[in-house]
Amino acid sequence: MATFVMRGREYLVALKAEKGLLAVHTLHWADEIRDPTRRSRTCPRPGRRARAS
Repeated sequence: MATFVMRGREYLVALKAEKGLLAVHTLHWADEIRDPTRRSRTCPRPGRRARAS
């Protein structure tokens, strides 16, 4: 586990050795995870089509 800065933003990452290379897997901070039961106002409802402008 480590932190990594890219484009001025700090990311939580997991480092893993794979085939002689270091792989970096970005993770989410706890405050970045949304409650799946709460729907975003900008997210369309399932089964509904967006209106054409």
